[in-house]
Amino acid sequence: MKKLTVLFLLGMFVSCGFAQSKYSITPEIGYNKTSFYNTAQTTEIVTAPLYGIELGGLVTKSGKKGLFIESGLFFEQKGSYQGRGYQALYGTNSNIKISYLQIPLNVGIHKKLKNKDWGILASIGVYGAYGISGTENGTSLGISGTSTINRNVTFVSSVTAPNSNTTYVKPLDFGYQAAVGASYKNLIAKIGYSRGFNSVSPDGSTSYKNDVWTFSLGYKINLL
Repeated sequence: MKKLTVLFLLGMFVSCGFAQSKYSITPEIGYNKTSFYNTAQTTEIVTAPLYGIELGGLVTKSGKKGLFIESGLFFEQKGSYQGRGYQALYGTNSNIKISYLQIPLNVGIHKKLKNKDWGILASIGVYGAYGISGTENGTSLGISGTSTINRNVTFVSSVTAPNSNTTYVKPLDFGYQAAVGASYKNLIAKIGYSRGFNSVSPDGSTSYKNDVWTFSLGYKINLL
């Protein structure tokens, strides 16, 4: 999947015809519905969405026939509710929230409709994100009973001797993303979806991948 995405990006970049390219920047604000896509049985672990914000901007290079390539920088809130399944003897019921600085790389197409004010767009690409902060809040049930969880996330790439009182998260997250939307003059509204390639947890065999739906609004500012 990673190789196919990269090849698609390169192919679109070459075919965009940037001899007549135009540049623009688009500040965006969005609302995330975010959870962990995981490999655990629901009898043992259950997840549910949390909600966060997306804030940043894109720099877009547009070519012929509405094709474009874009990148930028975003502040992204991700995470998930994680709880015990009905067969789990021990575990947590908690909200894990993670804040990232994220860089996207997308290619897409933006086609104007007949009256030129309205348009439709679609894009696909990849992202790289770096965790800057995170929290876990909730309760934990163990052999000694129930305890309260209220702690910051510890960012590490791997764990050799895990501590049950620590929440470990990998600092780097890479994944794929896609979006569709509509434009009216310089206003752009989009619905996007993204999922990580790999687990954000460095501890244990269960995979937890960031799984995010986003609704965003932006304002396109033409530069050249």
